[in-house]
Amino acid sequence: MRSSGECRCPARRPAAAPSARTRPLAVPLLRLQAQAGNRAVAGMLAPLARGGTGGRSAVAQREAAGAPATPRRTGLSSPRFVGDPTLEACLQDRARLGEGTTGISVGRVQQALVDLGYDLGAGADQRYGPRTAAAVRSFKTDQVLGFTQFGDVGPGTMGRLDELFPGPLPPCKPDEIPVTAGQAKAVTAAPGAETAGSGVGIPGLHCQIGPVPGPKAAIAPVRAASTPTPMPDRIPPRIDVPVAVTLPGGAATPTTVKAVPTAPGGAEPGEVLVDGKPSTDLTTSGTVTVKGTAQTFSRFVNQLSLVAVQGGKEIARSAPFAVAAIPVGVDTTKNSDSGRGNPLRGMTVDFTVRSDSGDRADLDKVQSMEVLQNRLNTGCFAAFDAQKVLDANAPGYGLGIHTQTPRTDRHRVDGSLLTSPGVWQIGQLMLFRDLRTGVGDIPIPHSAYEIAWNVNKFSVGDGLFFVLTKIGVDGSAKGSASSFGFGTAFTVQEV
Repeated sequence: MRSSGECRCPARRPAAAPSARTRPLAVPLLRLQAQAGNRAVAGMLAPLARGGTGGRSAVAQREAAGAPATPRRTGLSSPRFVGDPTLEACLQDRARLGEGTTGISVGRVQQALVDLGYDLGAGADQRYGPRTAAAVRSFKTDQVLGFTQFGDVGPGTMGRLDELFPGPLPPCKPDEIPVTAGQAKAVTAAPGAETAGSGVGIPGLHCQIGPVPGPKAAIAPVRAASTPTPMPDRIPPRIDVPVAVTLPGGAATPTTVKAVPTAPGGAEPGEVLVDGKPSTDLTTSGTVTVKGTAQTFSRFVNQLSLVAVQGGKEIARSAPFAVAAIPVGVDTTKNSDSGRGNPLRGMTVDFTVRSDSGDRADLDKVQSMEVLQNRLNTGCFAAFDAQKVLDANAPGYGLGIHTQTPRTDRHRVDGSLLTSPGVWQIGQLMLFRDLRTGVGDIPIPHSAYEIAWNVNKFSVGDGLFFVLTKIGVDGSAKGSASSFGFGTAFTVQEV
């Protein structure tokens, strides 16, 4: 990595204005208050006072807090809904229930809303009309799911309903089975019922219509929690990763779970152990532990899938995954000062990159790039184009973060610039791209720092001194964001 913040060639330009990100939150709030009134501001802040985040979903709240993104759920679990292909498609964002839709799937959602206290008029009549849409919008608002302008059922609504109803409805008795609009039996619709043009209503769905199919065999994504959202499924080497395996209920036939290459006979797909062995046997649904023992050469050549084999027949297969370590943090320590007598003044620091496998050597196919953003340069530092200097010192991706020897980062300026008080503030973070999985431009977690020079006069006399600090803080640079880096470094020198 080339040095950060080194400057030799001053070129006069106007001083940069302070960054807008330093403005206090009160300014936009006061502006909103003046334009929209006190009630609008109070309504916006009320979720925050309750510990919420202004209508963001639980996943968005976790991501904003820096927690790993929760993988999208792959199947329903409530006995009310499981096995319903339409509702499964809604959960997986492949379909929607909306106004004009009819059928048992609609009735199941309606009954859940009725049981939660929402007024649908005719109850669960299996017809998705305006009152059902209004109830869904209210449910989204109450559950802080977002997208409250839409009265349809998608992955957020279906996922939350599935969580709220872990138990089944009682089976329908013969005289309770709902009738459809095309059947001869007519009933009197309740006031406000959402009925078809034929005028034939459908009784409320208060019982389970027919047997609900048991869970199908399935294997959850083989994906480590440290995997960023843009990356395909992967696990680091030597780290236990739990994977849920769902087997058809009622049978105790042994099922073998093992990993197989996606391209049999292909090159280096990686290797894993399942529960510490080449394969493991299950008789019921459960969780297996997958651990990588050899990294995948490239997912574009070959990778792995977890399969479940019962009676010699494959009954489930996971999505393809790779074994590949990724960087998850940067540690910084001071190396040395560049003191008086040196043409470049400042300090050098050492840094190392953490691997989620616990061994930096596993990052041998990971490239890194430094991203630098000028925040502020005033006084003696206004004499040069700061961002141009920073861009020159972060030329692009390079290998080497896997070595056991620390890398060196230099934060120095031409000493001839230090002629009067001034401030130079820089934001720094690191991106990575992984050659095993083929992804790039992903911020390394815990890699963000603020680097600041402050040149001041001594309180007595005409002399100058400067303080240079590098501190880990949550921050952004050129559109990328990361959490705070580990470690700090500083120097105090007389000019």
